[in-house]
Amino acid sequence: MAQTEYNWPNLGNDKVIEFLERSLENKRIAQTYVFTGADDLGKSTIALAFARNLQGNQEGFNTDLHLLAPEVGQKGISIEATRQFIKLLDLSSFGNSYKIGIIKEAELLSEEAKSALLKTLEEPKEKVIIILLVKEENNLPATILSRAQIIYFYPVPAARIYDYLIDNYGANRSLAKD
Repeated sequence: MAQTEYNWPNLGNDKVIEFLERSLENKRIAQTYVFTGADDLGKSTIALAFARNLQGNQEGFNTDLHLLAPEVGQKGISIEATRQFIKLLDLSSFGNSYKIGIIKEAELLSEEAKSALLKTLEEPKEKVIIILLVKEENNLPATILSRAQIIYFYPVPAARIYDYLIDNYGANRSLAKD
């Protein structure tokens, strides 16, 4: 049997990618993931790559992928926005594939939104995956965390970034460090 070819970002998060790829290969997909770590570590990039890999690397507009994030000028994610997000995930899949919801800055969900999301997580729908992106897992209630696969993101070592820039872009070491 031929091995499936997956598409992942080029640099960093090797352990996360290996874990997610094994999950895909073994068809052991969690209903909920919490991607936790500081900003700019690739949580969103990996979440989107995971979604594409789950859905067979579909390109272009994807009606089975939904994003929820704080609206510009808002301090949090409202119950109304969360209910709409959940409603979209409850609809049948357009491509008979996974419906995937990614919540950016999930720690900014209002208390009511967290409660609404918890009800969805308590009764997961088949082929619906929710990925919550947070800086610190402790910013989510234990009741949500207990239903999720928690994945930690760490900074890529500087030496690895330098080598990548030198090998792939021809930068000299001094320029790569800058």
